[in-house]
Amino acid sequence: MKHLLLALGLLLLTTACNPGLVRQERLGDRRPAVDSTLYYSAAKLKDPFLDSLKTDTARVTLELTLYPPPPPPPPRFRQIEGYRVQLFAGLDSLNGQVMAGELKKAIADTVYFFKEKGLYKVQAGDYPWRYKADRMVLDLRKKGYAQGWVVQRLINVPADTSRASQTAADSLVSPEETVSYQIQVMVTSDRQKAERLLNELRQRFQQDARIRPAGENYKVLLGRFAKRDKAEVLLRKIKESGYKDAWLVY
Repeated sequence: MKHLLLALGLLLLTTACNPGLVRQERLGDRRPAVDSTLYYSAAKLKDPFLDSLKTDTARVTLELTLYPPPPPPPPRFRQIEGYRVQLFAGLDSLNGQVMAGELKKAIADTVYFFKEKGLYKVQAGDYPWRYKADRMVLDLRKKGYAQGWVVQRLINVPADTSRASQTAADSLVSPEETVSYQIQVMVTSDRQKAERLLNELRQRFQQDARIRPAGENYKVLLGRFAKRDKAEVLLRKIKESGYKDAWLVY
């Protein structure tokens, strides 16, 4: 008896927890195809945007043309050994800047302000020839700059752009001043010293050497070149041999 009551209880409990079965028993064959309360059937809904992508497809071709960058412009200047007039060299950058600003207003030439080997320097001009730098020193003294002096260093000159402008770019002097380039190695008042140096230079460099009197002094000159670049090659060799004060003359 107990077992029968237990089985009936379980049957009633199962039926109560599944109302769909109760409803199915009540409706019989008249039950709907889908139970809207306890059963959900997913339906496919059309998306107009997605459907248009699927049906109205279009192919777009993109073309990209790459052009190489333009070549850099040719350099306007090149560096050669020459001379400048130096008016300031010190640790005070403010005084150097003030002098450089005043100097730009006083002269119609290039003025440089830079730091080199721990010192601030003010220099003026780019002179391939020593006499032009000396002339600038005299002009600056007339303007009140008595402390200027000539220094030898790399200077900026117009770069060679054609053979027609090569002479002007190299020398920056008039045509009559470019007849020949020579190297002045020494100026001394001792004639015998000049002759000894003359023989030494001839044997070492195999170049034409000569002595040119200049008042009470004697100038020892070496070489004779029609182009400046060849003279500069010999000048470097002479300086490497120990003649640091040698320079180009015309």
